[in-house]
Amino acid sequence: MEVYEKLRAKLDCFPLGCPDQEEMREILRLLFDEDEARLAASTPNPPLTYTAAKIADRAGVDRRTAAQRLARMADKGLIAEIDVLAAKRYMLIPAYPGFIEMQFMQGQEQTENRRRAGALWHSAYSGPFGKEAHGYPTKSMRVVPVRKSISTGQKVFSYEEAEKIVRDSGIIGVTDCACRKAVHNCDRPLDVCMLFGPAAKYSIDRNLATRITAKQAVKTLQKADDAGLVHMASNSKPPVTIICNCCTCCCSSLKGLTVLHNPVSTMACNFVSGVVNASSCKLCEMCVKVCPMHALTIEDDQIVVDQEKCLGCGLCVHKCKTHTLALKRRSNKTPEPSGLRLMAKMLQERDKLPRIFENIPRDLL
Repeated sequence: MEVYEKLRAKLDCFPLGCPDQEEMREILRLLFDEDEARLAASTPNPPLTYTAAKIADRAGVDRRTAAQRLARMADKGLIAEIDVLAAKRYMLIPAYPGFIEMQFMQGQEQTENRRRAGALWHSAYSGPFGKEAHGYPTKSMRVVPVRKSISTGQKVFSYEEAEKIVRDSGIIGVTDCACRKAVHNCDRPLDVCMLFGPAAKYSIDRNLATRITAKQAVKTLQKADDAGLVHMASNSKPPVTIICNCCTCCCSSLKGLTVLHNPVSTMACNFVSGVVNASSCKLCEMCVKVCPMHALTIEDDQIVVDQEKCLGCGLCVHKCKTHTLALKRRSNKTPEPSGLRLMAKMLQERDKLPRIFENIPRDLL
């Protein structure tokens, strides 16, 4: 099997994989040279990890050369390098969210290959890659508003509130939004993508993110609100891995709603905007302008919210200076209890469990 196809097939075993699509094959060719692809194709999928020596032997490559290349690939964000009992071990990371985004994080030189890969990443959404990310019931990300946009008197769980998530997340890193950096469709802030826990530490150690405090993270959320960005978190209960701050013109997490025309109900959020004080409205239209889903209109001198289009992000509430709007509870959906459970559910829905069970023995041999 040709080395790039072997690598693509292994990457396609992740919940959001690397489908058989020309754009995805070209991304691999742009980001991995042939020697790197050969080593990566011999690197195991998690939870397995291998030393450089074992990967070298599996790939038929000199051990010293393999160790140097694997370390360089880890520095570039193409594979993961972890320390186990003082020994460096390696494993694959998915294409998305994973090594594609890492090419556009803080500190990464924007080479011609990376720029071309970024354009292909976003054009791939019109094909199998878009279906992989958004064509199934369970998504990898969900919308989380800030607490102040939710109407008073409502019980709000920790996993439903962006500020609570960042305050309870331990190590926090901030980096550039890979989506906006890749396609440049708007001038909204770049430095608003936040990582938490082990993902944050890994990125900070490699200068791909900057460590910040919880107070600074809350300010980052506020900056994103002011810029009209939607808070998107990992679709599991805390501790979560990431909070992205997304726009509909650039960001992959919202492409399923805009480019692929999926209903907003597929992007899990338990809240919806509503008018709570119609008499106070000054018809300034700030809420209309900021809504990413064009869910607000003015009819007969009144604000009207189309609840089938409303994402529940709370941006309209944030921009409303007259307290006309507030988020109300729409549902009581509970995210998956852990990231591992989320991955298992996504694999099952995408009928990938048989491939996982076939791939593990191959990695062990």
